Amino acid sequence: FLTGGTGFVGTALIPFLLESDKIDRIYFMYRNQATFNEEIKELVKNEKIQLVQGDVMKLESLQLIKECDTVIHLVCNSKWGTLDTQSTMDLALGGTKNVVSLMTPESRLVYVSSAAAMLFDEDFDSYQNIEVNKDEFIYSKAKFQTEEYIKKNVKNYIIHRPGEIYDKNDYGFITSQNIISYANEPNIIINGGISLVSRQQVAKAIANSVHSPKSNQIYNLGGENLTIFEFSRLIQKVTGKGHVNFQLNYFFALWGIKVLGKLGIKLFEYEAVKYGGLLWFMDCSKAVSDLGFEVQASETVLKEVCEWLKEVKKI
Repeated sequence: FLTGGTGFVGTALIPFLLESDKIDRIYFMYRNQATFNEEIKELVKNEKIQLVQGDVMKLESLQLIKECDTVIHLVCNSKWGTLDTQSTMDLALGGTKNVVSLMTPESRLVYVSSAAAMLFDEDFDSYQNIEVNKDEFIYSKAKFQTEEYIKKNVKNYIIHRPGEIYDKNDYGFITSQNIISYANEPNIIINGGISLVSRQQVAKAIANSVHSPKSNQIYNLGGENLTIFEFSRLIQKVTGKGHVNFQLNYFFALWGIKVLGKLGIKLFEYEAVKYGGLLWFMDCSKAVSDLGFEVQASETVLKEVCEWLKEVKKI
């Protein structure tokens, strides 16, 4: 049973699942076929896939989970501007509780969390440059609390924490918007950092974990750890474009965005700066050894995305 299959990661995951001779059927839950892009329309034609219209917030939509030996649960808010909201907490934790309530004791749950959950890890503060009020990071809290719920209530689980995922065909411009911004216009630099990862490698690791002999594990799925400054310079190198960027204090940048917002001026996404000012560095060695995960060079990952962005005339 697959939730979130129409999303950025889900679309890349489906081909890996279809290739497996251990999977006979995939119940593909969706909310509205009008959201299907051409790639999804082709994928769901496969005879292994059975479409299930519904919503994780509605138990009646999830009844087929009772027939499944594995649930892959991806659905959650992911766009800037939607993360730190009550709906994110409701969807992440509430939706997961619904999913878990219908699983059999023998079923495996593969839950796709986020690097953002690391905010509540014991060692997270030890390598940060700043102190923040963690209660204000609702997306991080939602992901972490969902992980904790799973660990307490599911006997057989795998939790994945992807870093910042990039790939071509990012039609929602979820992460590729960062490339567009740094390539096309002056931007701000804050003292944060990311672990940049290929969508294909994330999808492959998730698929490999479905039948992995390992259980009750949390896997970091990241790549090269880059500061925001290094990331912006790499974009300039790969695209051959770029502008003068301005380095700002984290708290001053957030204050400035709020002030401009009150004046009706939106130059930068508040949540992007809020999360981007922290260091989301990852150690992915366990995923490499257990799941065949590959840590790719950031330049290699970005080149393919930039070629696609040029094709669609975004940079």
